Amino acid sequence: MNDVTTASRRRTFLTTTSTSISHSPFFLPKHMDPDIPITPAYNPNPSQDQKALWKAYVHSLVPCASVSVFRLGFMQFNVHHVSEQLQLKQRHILHDDFTFTCDANGQLDGLCYVAGVDLSFPLDNEEDAVACLVVLEYPTLQVRWELLQDSSLNVIYEDFLDVKLSLPYIAGFLAFREVAPLLDLLTKLKNLKPEIYPQIILVDGNGLLHPRLFGLACHLGVLSSTPTIGIAKNFLQIADGASLTMSAVKRHCRAHLAGAGDKYVLRGDSGTVYGAALRMTRDAPNPIFVSQGHRVTLETAVRVAMACAKYRVPEPIRAADGKSREYVRNKYGGGKGKA
Repeated sequence: MNDVTTASRRRTFLTTTSTSISHSPFFLPKHMDPDIPITPAYNPNPSQDQKALWKAYVHSLVPCASVSVFRLGFMQFNVHHVSEQLQLKQRHILHDDFTFTCDANGQLDGLCYVAGVDLSFPLDNEEDAVACLVVLEYPTLQVRWELLQDSSLNVIYEDFLDVKLSLPYIAGFLAFREVAPLLDLLTKLKNLKPEIYPQIILVDGNGLLHPRLFGLACHLGVLSSTPTIGIAKNFLQIADGASLTMSAVKRHCRAHLAGAGDKYVLRGDSGTVYGAALRMTRDAPNPIFVSQGHRVTLETAVRVAMACAKYRVPEPIRAADGKSREYVRNKYGGGKGKA
């Protein structure tokens, strides 16, 4: 078989798989029956030998499968992940339920501690990672900005966790890759210093802006019983009509986001509101994408994000990203965060 034919078959397979992901209730390729037990057996923490076995199994189904196809199949064979998301959604709260108040002007009364979480990776390494949790003292942050014109942060707590991630990154399943170390960091903080446990967490990842309306921010919020907000630097395209295509969102953002605080609500053809594109500052025209995580409305999520904004990325996320990258540089000699 020549390279052109192989490439053509690969494109055909990828196109078919991508289409079936959008429409199949189990997000499986069409040639797979979710009622048939999948072998080899599911293992959430596979060894190298088990990964090799999975790879051989995928190639037995699709001989021309590339590494990316293998990674896609590796998780899609496991209906377990989608099932767990649907079960956790039953505990998902989308109204305001927290220990501070937020008025229409964005005034946050009673908010003392806000956290940011993120993971960073060494260059050319998708398995080793560093999870980071930072806690900021919110009133002090505001005083520094408004009175002292000081952009530095009062980070009162920071912690890191070295992890080895056994699952590859696949859009829509980020939580199964990253939520465990973030939960470990939050549990450690709650046990060591419960008095500064965050009242709300900004997560570098999506919340409702997700194919099944349950991204990393939702997952972490439900499992930790903590209010969370999803903050993404890039738009995750959702299959819900022409208004949520990448080109349409870019066009609407250019038209509607003229100044700091302007937002464009991300609403699909179904009427579902997934989140909002939000311009944070006058000097940063590119928006961030804010979505509900857990125990917050979209309006509150936008107000909290703006209240924590000095630059394009809210300070809790900026701090977690910067500190985790620095940790990785010191340990591995180079690193990267999420795009």
